[in-house]
Amino acid sequence: MMIDSSHRLADSIEEEKQVELRSIYLDKSFEDTSQLPQDMELAVRKLLRASRSRGIAVVWEELPVDRGHDPIISMEFWARRREENLMKK
Repeated sequence: MMIDSSHRLADSIEEEKQVELRSIYLDKSFEDTSQLPQDMELAVRKLLRASRSRGIAVVWEELPVDRGHDPIISMEFWARRREENLMKK
């Protein structure tokens, strides 16, 4: 599933006229693609290529172990959202 999702996201990034993503957070374990199974390596490389071609920053981080946070959404993302909400007030 992760492989299919990565391919779909890369395709969307490449095909969309306007991409609003500023950054993508990927698990640090995917950073060394040579250590991944071939199908996962291809999916990660495709996503990296698409992101870089559109100026989307790729941030490598360890998945949070804090059960109070959604493991899919970065703790940095939540911090940035809080900051943005405070600036709006």
